[in-house]
Amino acid sequence: DATAGGINLQADDGKGVHIIGRIHEQLTKVDVDSQSATLTTSQLKSGLIIHTSVSGAGEITVPTGTDICTDILSRNNNESIMVYYVNDGNQNVTFLTNTGITLRNTTPTIATNKGTMLIFFRTGSNTVDLLFMSS
Repeated sequence: DATAGGINLQADDGKGVHIIGRIHEQLTKVDVDSQSATLTTSQLKSGLIIHTSVSGAGEITVPTGTDICTDILSRNNNESIMVYYVNDGNQNVTFLTNTGITLRNTTPTIATNKGTMLIFFRTGSNTVDLLFMSS
């Protein structure tokens, strides 16, 4: 067991690690100011992507499963990362998958001034499930 900054981490009892207390994340806001873009793993690691979509409906392509597994989820299957995405532009944006990415719910289109939480979940050495929790 360990306590730091008001968070108490308890030893794994076979049911997972227990966190007692509030989790305080430090996110770095990354601006993507283009109609369409392919996200990088560095942008995903930032935790908060603000996309200003302009001049027509856009598309966001996520990195490949290999890139995500190499740069972010490099230890074990069942690891995950959550990323917040906000479309603060004046056009709708549709997300596209990439090699090694399996979409686990319908292909989302994020309307203007709306957001979603992206959940990337490692399923293999080069494969990732992508889930959307939309507003």
